[in-house]
Amino acid sequence: MSVLLVGLDAELVTAVTRRLTAQGDQVRIVARSGEPVPGAHVAVGDPGDDDLVERAAQGARTIVAGEEGRAAALAGAARAGVDRAVLVGGDAAGAPASMSWVLLVTKRRLRRGVAPADVAEAVDAADDMAGEPRLVVDLTTEDGWRALRLDPR
Repeated sequence: MSVLLVGLDAELVTAVTRRLTAQGDQVRIVARSGEPVPGAHVAVGDPGDDDLVERAAQGARTIVAGEEGRAAALAGAARAGVDRAVLVGGDAAGAPASMSWVLLVTKRRLRRGVAPADVAEAVDAADDMAGEPRLVVDLTTEDGWRALRLDPR
């Protein structure tokens, strides 16, 4: 199956792509930069361009969305038939009612965030939780990691 990454920073894109492709997943990315990412297909453009995201999301199982352009990206993915999302940071505002989602809280005010490789592991685990819609997981707490059935950090 394929996973679409939209609105994530470059370091996280690399970590998530590396983890998912190692498992045999196909990864597509919508990014402002045409910088190649090993193992992934990159569509260059605005992550908030819902038409571009809709085209890139055709046949995708999951959208992994950062905060940039999230509402529009989710709308485009929903039109393409994507029914689950992993949201990294921010909140779940704008998530279509047709989608199940897991929101990963990755940092707290005045605290350092979670390392990209750890977020990638959490994205992978959240993607596997397809049957658990509308779940908020705080990766800055041990309980958050346990909710994903992972060892606390």
